[in-house]
Amino acid sequence: LTKEVVASSSEKEIKSYSILYVGLPSVFVLINYYPEFRKINFVHIPHSATFLNNEYRIVDLFFTLDIYPTMRILERTLKQKIDYFLIQDRFNFIDLVDLLGGIEVNLDAPFARQYELNKGKSIIDGFYAWEYIRFLDWYNIKMKVKSEKTKDLVRQDNFEVDPATMEMIYEMRNQRQRYVLEGMRKSFTGLDERDQLHVLDHFKNVFRTDMKPDFLMMLYKDIL
Repeated sequence: LTKEVVASSSEKEIKSYSILYVGLPSVFVLINYYPEFRKINFVHIPHSATFLNNEYRIVDLFFTLDIYPTMRILERTLKQKIDYFLIQDRFNFIDLVDLLGGIEVNLDAPFARQYELNKGKSIIDGFYAWEYIRFLDWYNIKMKVKSEKTKDLVRQDNFEVDPATMEMIYEMRNQRQRYVLEGMRKSFTGLDERDQLHVLDHFKNVFRTDMKPDFLMMLYKDIL
């Protein structure tokens, strides 16, 4: 905090980096990283958020145009420069969690029921961690499904859900994702120094990114 105050009072530029994280197939997060203060901010972008005159979802843009055009479209819309990208698929995420020896999270009742697990604190492996961060509790959600033959399913969903309910279930998923980040941090700090170095050394193998290995290692060392 003291450094921030000094930087502000002296009008010193606070160095920051913006990174678009894509968790395949449909997780999009904007990461703002301030290395001098070891501060990291995560902003979740719903895969159904629309761009280009509100006609195309971000997930459609990514799979149609690939990463760099998607980044440029986000930059123009959000009026924020995006420095790097980081793409991770299901299998690499699972490998990363297993590399940490699993993580401890608080399993909520809907998720535990769906996967026949005990609710409450539990140590889960990479497979269940992946299922946990993408889980949406559709079991208790009422929706209207449309079956119109002429409906444009590329740019519109074929179901309707009360917006307040949709916001609630996405916020629950966002909270699960926060639990996983906390669990990864706890697992990492519980390792001895040799194993921590082993984990960091393998980070570069579980992502597709345009970041240099040293910068990627610094970023994830601060996250963990």
